[in-house]
Amino acid sequence: MAGLGGTKMKNTWQQVKKVGIVHRLLSFWSRDWFLKVVSIWLAIVLWVLVGGEDTIEKTVNVPVEIINLPRGLVVSNQYKKKIEVSLTGPRSVILDMDDRNIVRQVDLSKATPGTMVVNNDVDHIDVPRSLTVQRVQPPSIILSIDKLVQKQYAVVANTVGDVAPGFEVKSIRMNPEYVMITGPGSVLSQLSALQTSYISLDGFRRSEQLQVPLDLSPAIVSLIGETSVTADIVVGLVVAVKTVELPLVVQEKGLSLLPKTVSVTASFPQILLDKGKKAKDLLVAHAERYGQTDQFNVIVTSQNNEEFPVKVISVLPRRVSEGKAKLLRATTKKKSE
Repeated sequence: MAGLGGTKMKNTWQQVKKVGIVHRLLSFWSRDWFLKVVSIWLAIVLWVLVGGEDTIEKTVNVPVEIINLPRGLVVSNQYKKKIEVSLTGPRSVILDMDDRNIVRQVDLSKATPGTMVVNNDVDHIDVPRSLTVQRVQPPSIILSIDKLVQKQYAVVANTVGDVAPGFEVKSIRMNPEYVMITGPGSVLSQLSALQTSYISLDGFRRSEQLQVPLDLSPAIVSLIGETSVTADIVVGLVVAVKTVELPLVVQEKGLSLLPKTVSVTASFPQILLDKGKKAKDLLVAHAERYGQTDQFNVIVTSQNNEEFPVKVISVLPRRVSEGKAKLLRATTKKKSE
């Protein structure tokens, strides 16, 4: 009987406890139940967004930015302008990386001329706190620091081929004749002049003006870009300068001027002389009366066509007088008597 009584009392106590728990729960929900529901809902949402979001990994390209480079210095070598950074973190933050301006800044405020190795540690990449930098490639960047100088260089024409037979290049003038370049001293010290790309002169018979690109190394292109200049090419005939004696041709009948010949110096196209033409046969000297005076001007003209002109340099004498001709006729008449 004693055992049975104890069991009943135990069951009764448990029922009392259950009633008490239920009563407390009812009391909890009966007070401000709406606020409690909202709080539990916000807690669930927060857990999903933070604790319950997937963690992923992504590799992004981060640009390298040089800052605080001292005046008068320049980075002279080609270095990797972007580095690869592997990140891990919440999916939403990782996928949003394209909208974030993340850069690898390299502070060169203490730089001096020479070679400098810049290590790309994970601590050098500034990312949101929810992200972790796993690795960086390349692990380091090599920079060549050089003095910034300015030099002037002549532009030189680089010609190939031959002009047409009988012709020659008289001159080639470049515009501009000089180009000023500012850049690393080690790069500019290797440059003596700026040469053009090949200019073909094959078959040229006349002067030409051409736009010609400069033949530049990649290092110089990075300083001044792809650059073109103007080449003024003057082409003319190959000539031989000769002096010949020409007889004077008088238009007025009965006149015989002295001297009967004049000395003419002229430039003769070599192509005509090579074809067997005689220099004296290419020119004619005329005597034309000067106004109402007794003097005559000596006019020398070319007998060949305009394609290969003869250019007169000098004529001696330039003028003769009728008085000398009269004196000549009187002397001749006296001798005949």
